[in-house]
Amino acid sequence: MSAVGCLSALGALGAFNSFDRMLQDSRFSLAGRAATGNVVVVAMDSPSIAEIGVWPWPRRLHAEALDVLLDKGAANVAFDIDFSSASNPDDDQIFADALERAGGFAWLGAFEQLVGGANYVSLPLARFLEQADAASVNVALDGDGLATRIVPTLPTAEGQVPALAAILSRRADLDGADPGIDFGIDATGIDHISFAELLRGRVADERIRDKQVIIGATAVELRDIFAVPHYGVMAGPVLQALATETLLQHRELQMTGWAPAAGIAAAFALVLGLLRRRGPLGALLVVGAVTAGGVEIGALVAYASAGWLVATATFHMAVVALLGIELARVAQDEARRRDIAQQRLAYLASHDPVTGALSRTGLVESLEPSSKEGTVLLIAVHRLDQVRATLGGDVADAALAAIAAQLGRIPDAQLAYIAEDLFCLHFDRPCGDGTVEELCRDIEVMAGGILRADDRPVLVALGFGFAHGRFRRGALLREAEAALMHGQRSGLNIAGFAAGQADALQRRRHLSVDFHQAIDRGELRLVYQPQFDLRDGGLVGIEALMRWQHPELGPISPGEFIPLAEESGDMIRLGRWALLTACHDAMRWDWTGRVAVNVSPSQLQNTDLVDDIEHALGESGLNPARLEIELTEGTVLRDIEAAQALAAALRERGIGLALDDFGTGYSALSHLSTLPFDTIKIDQSFVRRMDQTATDRSLLESIIAMGKALDKAVLAEGIETAAQLDALRLAGCDIGQGYHLGRPMETSAIAALLSAGSARSA
Repeated sequence: MSAVGCLSALGALGAFNSFDRMLQDSRFSLAGRAATGNVVVVAMDSPSIAEIGVWPWPRRLHAEALDVLLDKGAANVAFDIDFSSASNPDDDQIFADALERAGGFAWLGAFEQLVGGANYVSLPLARFLEQADAASVNVALDGDGLATRIVPTLPTAEGQVPALAAILSRRADLDGADPGIDFGIDATGIDHISFAELLRGRVADERIRDKQVIIGATAVELRDIFAVPHYGVMAGPVLQALATETLLQHRELQMTGWAPAAGIAAAFALVLGLLRRRGPLGALLVVGAVTAGGVEIGALVAYASAGWLVATATFHMAVVALLGIELARVAQDEARRRDIAQQRLAYLASHDPVTGALSRTGLVESLEPSSKEGTVLLIAVHRLDQVRATLGGDVADAALAAIAAQLGRIPDAQLAYIAEDLFCLHFDRPCGDGTVEELCRDIEVMAGGILRADDRPVLVALGFGFAHGRFRRGALLREAEAALMHGQRSGLNIAGFAAGQADALQRRRHLSVDFHQAIDRGELRLVYQPQFDLRDGGLVGIEALMRWQHPELGPISPGEFIPLAEESGDMIRLGRWALLTACHDAMRWDWTGRVAVNVSPSQLQNTDLVDDIEHALGESGLNPARLEIELTEGTVLRDIEAAQALAAALRERGIGLALDDFGTGYSALSHLSTLPFDTIKIDQSFVRRMDQTATDRSLLESIIAMGKALDKAVLAEGIETAAQLDALRLAGCDIGQGYHLGRPMETSAIAALLSAGSARSA
C-alpha cells in the first residue's frame, strides 16, 4: 500500500503526465469522431503569402475577404488576427466599412498576453469595435504547456469578452470552469480554404454558405502555432475551429485528475494482497494485465460516451510497481539485487545510459597520458532538438542509440558519447586527413540522413571535427571540439584542427562528388523568371533557371555548380533533365506563351541536341512554338558551325532561338545577320552601367537600335530599378526581365500567376 501512496504522490506532482498524454492520445485515435462540417478555416497560408507578395497584408485584403464570405452566405466570420494597432488610414477605413457592412456577423479577435511581467489585454482598434464585437481567442495551457482548454471569457475594462468558440457555437451555457477541447474530433475534416484562393474567386459558394468561418494564420513562418495533444502542433485558427466543433457537438472534456486512478490502484493492491497467498505468480500477472486492460476499456468508454478524460497512468504505474514488488518478493535475492545496482552505478559513472558508449569521464580515464600519437574524431548530430520538441525525448534517445550502434561497428576505434548529441571516436594511431574525411563520409552514409527511431522516421545531419596528436588528459578532445566549432561557423561539414582544412578545394571536391547524384536524389529543381513586354506590361515569356538545394550545405549558386557539371561530364544529363522538366511544367500551365531553356556548350558540341529537344517535346506534348532555346554568346563563338546547324534545325521546327548575354563576347556582331535568332538578350552588365555615364547609356541604346534594325526582339536582363525600366522603355527595348519586374519563382507560383490572368502569349 505504501507503493501506491508513493505513486499517487508522484501522480499528483505530474510525474506521469507524459504517460497519461500517450494514453489519452490513443483514446482520441480509437474513439474519435468526425467534424460537423459547419466550421471553415480561411487560411493565411504560405502559398497565399507568396502570391500576395507583401507582409503585413494591407487591411483592404481582409475587408475584401469579409465581403466575399458574407456574399457567399457565411453565417459568421471571425478574425483570429491582431487588429490592436493602426495600419495606414485608407486601409483601416476600408476595413471598418466592411465591418459595418457585415452588420454584426463579423467578430474580431482579442487576447491576453504577458508584456513586461504583467498581463496585457490586446483589443481591436476602437474604430473597428464600433462596427464589430470582440471575441476572445485565448486558450488555457496545461502544466506541460499544451493548449487543452477553452477560456470562456476574457475580462477587460469594458466587461467580459466571450470566447470565439462560444460565440460561433451559440453556447452561452459555459460555467466558470474552462471546458476541455476534444482532440478526438478529426481536425483534418475541418475545411481549409486558402486566403488567396478565396480572393481569386476559386471557392464554391457551398463551402461557405451557412458556415462559421474563422480567418487566421496557418503558415509556419507566422508562428501562430500551439503545442496540443494528439496532433503535436496546431495553428491558432485551426485550434479555434476545433474548439468550436467541441462546443457544437457538446463534447467539452472533463479531466478526472490522478485521484480516481489512485483509488483503483489501492483497491487493486488489496485484491493482490488477498490473491498473493493463494495463487501462483503467473495468475497474479494475468490478474494485473486483465485489470489494466479493463481500466483502459472503461476509460475509453468514459471518453467516448461522456467526454471524461480519466488519468489512468498512476494506476498503470501502480500495477507495474506492485507486480514488480511481487516479482522481487518471489525472487528473494536482495544480495544479487544489491550487486546489480552497484554494478549499474559503476557502469553509469563511466558510460552513457542511452547509447551504452563511454562517457566523457570514462573516455578520459581510460586513456592514460602517453607519448603515443592518435586521432580524435567528433561527430555532432544535428536536428535532434527538433525531434525532441515534436516527437519527444524518447524518440531522440532511440535515434542516438541507433547512431551509436552504427558507430560501434567501426574497427579499431573507441566510441564515447561526450556531450549532448556529440559522439567521439578515438584511434590509438594517427590517421591522415584524407582517411578521416573518407571515414566521415562513410559515417554520413551509414548513420546520417533518415533513421528509424522508435518506429518513426527521423532526419538527422552530421558534422565532423578532428585533431591529431597525443591525448594529454583531454587536450586532444578540446582541439577536436575547436575544429568542430570552426567548421560550424565556416559552413564546413568536416573540419580539422590543422590550419587550412576549410579551403575552397575541399568544398569543391565535396560538391563535385555530391552533384553527381543530385538529380537522382531530387536535390535539383527549376525555378522560373517571368519576362514582360515593356510596352503594355504583359507577360510574354518565362525563363527556366536551375537551383541546387544541397542536403548539407543548403542552396548552391549556379555559378558554382554549373562549372562542376561541365567539368565532370554531368552537364549533358543535367541539360536533358532541365529541358524535359521545363517542357512538362509548361504543359501544366494555363498559358500558351514560350518557356526559355538555356543550352550549354557541352550540349551543343557533344550530343545531338536536336534529338534531345524533340524527345522532350514528344514526351511532354509541348507545342514546338512554345519552346525557346537560349545560347550564350560564348557558346555561339566557341562553335559557330554547330550553332548555325542548330539554328537552322530549330527554325525548321518552329522553335524559338535567343542569343543570351549579348555583348559579352568579341565577335558575335558579325554572325547576327547569318544566325536566325528571334531574340537578342542584352547582358545585365550593360543595364547596370547604363546610369553611370552617357557613353554607357548610348552603347545600350545602340544595341537596342541595332537589334530592332535586324528585326530581332530585344530583351534586357537584370532590370533592378524603376529608373532602369523607364530608360529601357524610352530606348525602345521590347522585353524586360529582372528582380524589379519579377524574381525567379517556383513552378507552383508561376502557375498561380498565369492562372490569375496576368499573362498573354508572345
